[in-house]
Amino acid sequence: MASFAQSGTGEAVRPLVGDAYVIGGAVYSASVPLGLADWKAVLPDSRLLQKVDPNAPGADYNYYLPEYQSATGMFEMGVGLDLGRKRPQQAKVRQQLRISATYVGADELTDAWRRSLTGPYDTLVSQQTGEEILFDTTWSERTVVSARFSRIGIAATYLLIGNNASRWKWNIGAGGSLGTTLNVQGNVDRFAGSGNRPYDQYYYGVQLVESESFRIGSSIWGSVHGVFGLDYRLSKAHPFWSTLNLHYELRPAIQFGSVPGADGYAYGTVQQLFGLRIDLR
Repeated sequence: MASFAQSGTGEAVRPLVGDAYVIGGAVYSASVPLGLADWKAVLPDSRLLQKVDPNAPGADYNYYLPEYQSATGMFEMGVGLDLGRKRPQQAKVRQQLRISATYVGADELTDAWRRSLTGPYDTLVSQQTGEEILFDTTWSERTVVSARFSRIGIAATYLLIGNNASRWKWNIGAGGSLGTTLNVQGNVDRFAGSGNRPYDQYYYGVQLVESESFRIGSSIWGSVHGVFGLDYRLSKAHPFWSTLNLHYELRPAIQFGSVPGADGYAYGTVQQLFGLRIDLR
C-alpha cells in the first residue's frame, strides 16, 4: 500500500495515482455509409469503382448495403488520478480522472452498389395439364468497397466512484478520446453471376470475379462517451487480494472520424469492457 504524505494542516494526503486499470472487450457499432462520391475521392485510382455510375443511361445501379452491426476488439490501460485526495478518506464518493492508452483493432467502413437484369430463360409445358411454366434468368453484379484499419488513442474520463466498505462499488462518469488510425487498407471487390428462377435464389451463383487493394493514409478520430461501471473487490482483508477489483464498464459513445479525401462521419457505438482495477492507495 502507498504511504500518505502530510498536508499543510497535518492531515494525511493520499497519493495522486490511486488506481491502475487493465481492461478489454468489444466495441459494437452500426454500418456507416460514406457515399459513392466520397469513395471515388478516397480511391481515385480504382478502375472498378469508377465504373459504378448510377446516373449513366441504362446502368440501373442502386445502393445496396442493409444495415448491419459489427463487433471490434478493444484494449485499454491507464491510471486513475485521485482528484479528492486531500479530502477525508471516509468520503462516500471518490472523484477520479482516468488517463488511458486505447487500442481498437479491425475497424471497418463499407458500402456496396448492385445492378441486375432479368429476362426469359426457358418455358416448360406440363404433359398432364398443358400449363406453361416460365423460367427467368437473372444476371447480377455487385461492387463492394471498404476501408479496414486499427485505431490508437488517449482517453480521459472523469469518474465518480462509490467509496464504502462493501466489496461492490459503482462508478459513473463521462469522457472523451482522441487518436489516429493505423494500417488503413482500401479494398474494392466486384461480384457477378446469374441464376434461374423460381428454383434458384435471386443471387444464386454470384462469385468474386475482380478485386483491388489500396493503401490509404491515416486520419484523426475522436469520441465522447459515458461510463456506467461496477467493481467487485476480491478480498476485504488480505493485503494483496484486497487491492484487486474485477471491473466492468458499459460505455455508450459517439464516434467521429474521417478518411483522407472524404467528408467526416459520426456514428454511435456501445463499448463493453472487462478487466482489473488495481487499488494503489
